Amino acid sequence: MESNLQIIPTMVNLYFHIFCPISIKIFHLRVREPILRVRKLIFPNPFGWFCSIEYKIKPNRSYKIKPNRCEITLTPGGKFSSLRTVNILITGAGGYIGSHCALKLASSGHSLFALDFIRPNDTSLFQKFYVGDQGHMAFTQSIFKEERIECIIHCSGTSNVGATISDPIPAYCNDLIGMIFFLKTALEENVKKLIFLSSVQVYGNVTTLMATENTPPCPTNTHGRIKLAIEQLIESLNISHGLRAIVLRIGNVIGMDPKAPLFPQNGDLISNILLGNHGIPIFGNNYTTSDHSAERDFIHVNDVVQAILLALPKLNYVTKHTVYNITSGRTYSVKEIIRAIENITHRTVSTNSQGERSGEIARLAIDSRRAQTELDWHLQCPQLNPMIESSVNWLRNHGKL
Repeated sequence: MESNLQIIPTMVNLYFHIFCPISIKIFHLRVREPILRVRKLIFPNPFGWFCSIEYKIKPNRSYKIKPNRCEITLTPGGKFSSLRTVNILITGAGGYIGSHCALKLASSGHSLFALDFIRPNDTSLFQKFYVGDQGHMAFTQSIFKEERIECIIHCSGTSNVGATISDPIPAYCNDLIGMIFFLKTALEENVKKLIFLSSVQVYGNVTTLMATENTPPCPTNTHGRIKLAIEQLIESLNISHGLRAIVLRIGNVIGMDPKAPLFPQNGDLISNILLGNHGIPIFGNNYTTSDHSAERDFIHVNDVVQAILLALPKLNYVTKHTVYNITSGRTYSVKEIIRAIENITHRTVSTNSQGERSGEIARLAIDSRRAQTELDWHLQCPQLNPMIESSVNWLRNHGKL
């Protein structure tokens, strides 16, 4: 079958999974704008060998690519990528980010399977929804075997940072110890592709203006310490067992997709503020920030999901521990968020000032240029007000407000 694809972007990445030397599909690629960058086409074969071929793509010229059993799709960022249809397990699939990830992946042709502690009302996006503990080895082993899982998107974890500070033991048991047993089982079943959602909290109080992936992690709270410990576990397993993993260190995720079919567990900050029956606590009021409240990097959930989708094809050929910051690159204070919610909803948000929590960070700004360059990832919702409005509109459309 032959397909003509017009390429408009200024950069093109092509990834092909080759299974045999016989080609059955031909794709013609025509460039309509000058493209001078050199990209490598990397072909993993059944024997685990790799070869890379350099192409200089020029305008107004056709390129014939002959991948076998390969699908090519054009993402909104203008990047061609391919990943054959696989069975994907999403942990934390009933939660906020996990459910949005499933929503976007549902149309990709992949077979989605879910693992979470609680079953949501709507599980139609999944082939099967498993309720249980990731640390239960016999249970997860049965999932990997029966569903022939090939790739894991790990979205689960304790989201309440305050709870991990007041009582860290449950978080260490569920998130860290559970992850050790989960990955042990995955590797025993030869599942070696993983996208892990970490947190920018691993950086702690950085002394530079903006933290990059090369900034030495130094977490100051339990949440960050646990995430960093898991990252170090993943790096060790990459060296010892060949685990192909991409770690995405995400900022504070807010917003809702208008098509989100269910109200996820532990919804975003905006939903929790608007639906909360008690005043919103403001921890600390004496920081060296513009309004003396803590500043954080906020990012829309769909931008996080887009990074996950762009990272998936990279799992085909990544060989070393890989980390990307997924953030907006701009900080907003807690009080600034509350004022924006009040302006958008015309409602007063009650607050109560409390003392600074142990390990609290005054300001955390993160640089995400590596993801922009290597994943061709770009923010679709960079401004704060549209992020908040997406949550408000979702709540109103579903009769929550």
